[in-house]
Amino acid sequence: MENKERMLYVLVNSVKKDLEESFNPIKDLIYDIQLLKLWKLHKQLTENNIIVYGIKTDCLLVREDKITLGIFINFDNNIGGVKFEAGKLPIKRRIIMSNNDLIEFKQPVVNIIKLNDEYDVNEMKNKLHQYDRVYIKGLLPGTGKTTGAKNSGYKLEFVTPYNKLCQELRKENYNSVTLNKLLNINIIGEYNKKAKQHDISQYEAICFDEIPMYGPHYLSKIYNFMTKTDRKIFATGDVDQLKPIGFELNNVTDVKEYMNRILDIMFPNQIILEYNKRLKTYEDQLKLKQIKEDIFNTKIGVSTTMKKYFRTITKYSELETYKNISFFNFRAEKINKCIQAKQEIPKDAVKIGDFWYYEGLEIICKKHYKAKNIRLYTNYSYILQSIDKDKKIRKRSIKRSLLFLNQWMV
Repeated sequence: MENKERMLYVLVNSVKKDLEESFNPIKDLIYDIQLLKLWKLHKQLTENNIIVYGIKTDCLLVREDKITLGIFINFDNNIGGVKFEAGKLPIKRRIIMSNNDLIEFKQPVVNIIKLNDEYDVNEMKNKLHQYDRVYIKGLLPGTGKTTGAKNSGYKLEFVTPYNKLCQELRKENYNSVTLNKLLNINIIGEYNKKAKQHDISQYEAICFDEIPMYGPHYLSKIYNFMTKTDRKIFATGDVDQLKPIGFELNNVTDVKEYMNRILDIMFPNQIILEYNKRLKTYEDQLKLKQIKEDIFNTKIGVSTTMKKYFRTITKYSELETYKNISFFNFRAEKINKCIQAKQEIPKDAVKIGDFWYYEGLEIICKKHYKAKNIRLYTNYSYILQSIDKDKKIRKRSIKRSLLFLNQWMV
């Protein structure tokens, strides 16, 4: 084809591509309509003996000029119409397909570290000194995953996915921070340039506690941290940990397998603990294993499993346990009110709303508060040390006076 010959594109319509993800069906509908128009235009050209030399997403390539085409095509520059563009040239070299070499995906090789006696603290300690990037996994709850890291002999800092776990470790005088604090991650999961970098120079090892609770986005950040530090790296987790909250992948059918593969790449050395260290008898060990099997058996209803192994109640008044877990805050308040009604309340307690407050009471902060040198953190536990019970102070002020307490984990 000579350069002097005029080439042109016949465009069908313009398409807005920056549509929101939630409007995918509308976007697909627009593209379907556009392709239908393109097909009709191609049919119109061929019926009039005009050869189409090329087809793109929204245009056709022909040789004829605008005057010739204008005999049977109405040009319109509006959205959805047909417009004419001249001076377009096809490529002048032959298109050759080249085959790419297949990418070899290396399978992660995991070294399972065998323990002769997983109750032996010194054996666990020696293994952690011998290997780096060790992932301590538990087949059951209470297997001593975190305890194993505590007994490593290193001066270490624990990194936790949420404040409560961080706080529990600090109660036992272990250094602990959240992942967001360690990596300067803000609330939306991005790096906070303004925050001061967390200092780990005083520690010999870092342990990521309950690491399966992180999604791939955070695991990649942890992996980048691991590759840039010379500190020993450990991790703990449950092999049957639920998938991270908010983690969904359309092309992943088995999330558990996918997450385990990521962790296998990050931690080539792994220790598997099989026994619950809190249970003393063999019968209790077997019972716990059976409970777990029934819980993860989707063919058995949840209510059936609960009735089989646990005492069920139908009224709040039947509650006897002091430590309970609830999904909703309003239910937690009902449970707290019911439990407190069964307790012996000290004579010097102060009642605010439906609850009694007294020295020594453990409470959880539900709203961030800061006044002078006192700062309370949401979801942190505190012990009331003293209460200003001045009769002249209004109830609102009494509520604020509860802030004079011993802060355990700040």
